[in-house]
Amino acid sequence: MINCTYITNIIGDKNNRTSCLYQIGLIFQEVKQYEEALKYYRDSLKIAEELGDLNMEVLCLEKIAKINELQGNYPEALKKYEEMQNIASKQEDAIGKFLSLGHIAEIHLRNGNFPEALKQFEEALKIAEDSKNLELKFHCLFSIAEVHKIQEKYEEALKEFKEVLLIAEQLEKDSLKSMTLIHIAEIYRFKKKYQKALIKFEEAIRITERLGDLEGKFQCLLNISDIQIMYGNLQVSKKALEQAFRIVYARMGIYDETSKGAPQMTDELNQKIQDVDKRWKQLNKLLKES
Repeated sequence: MINCTYITNIIGDKNNRTSCLYQIGLIFQEVKQYEEALKYYRDSLKIAEELGDLNMEVLCLEKIAKINELQGNYPEALKKYEEMQNIASKQEDAIGKFLSLGHIAEIHLRNGNFPEALKQFEEALKIAEDSKNLELKFHCLFSIAEVHKIQEKYEEALKEFKEVLLIAEQLEKDSLKSMTLIHIAEIYRFKKKYQKALIKFEEAIRITERLGDLEGKFQCLLNISDIQIMYGNLQVSKKALEQAFRIVYARMGIYDETSKGAPQMTDELNQKIQDVDKRWKQLNKLLKES
């Protein structure tokens, strides 16, 4: 165990001490010993405040807030992110302010406070637009569109996702493009515009195959299978579902579609297995009846 008192005693220079304490905090956070990490971040923050080192204050506050967030202590996380935002504003640090706004928005979103989440994302969007940083603008608009999608404000969400798609194309980043196409396709499906949904899912699947993105491909295949059932195309649906089967069981090491090997069973993987099994039983029943 690293002794904080010993560290502070042997390092005389406060600038070196605050940096050292921060680094120790990072080590404990990496191994998920959050209480120990918090102790070192707080010690580092205290010295940074004495020195008036605003940059180190921002770093410590962000780490403290993130751990509070991971622990589910959202009020304390919000408080620290807001302190971080205030310091960034004083320094006219646009990126620091942008990051704090994003963190604050995500907590409000997680808590179901959609108006406040949107307010924070929109403020962050202004910073992104002022900086003319397309990637920051992409992430802000994407988040705003997601909030509208969650609220079932599909027309607003669709308009925003289409703008996001144009930015992804400008950035020439296929991973962002496929992610956006999947959201657009899902909205078309929710609006019962199934043909448009299929076109977007198929466009997304071509990109995911090129990228080797099995998660994105899996998501597309399940949706395609469901839509083809609605059209009565049971064999087409079965083909899509079989491909989804191969992906999810490849994650378990049963097939060789991925070289990553068999991971431990997780809640996410277990849910994917259940999703596929449920659809497979429904499809087999329909095939027998047809």
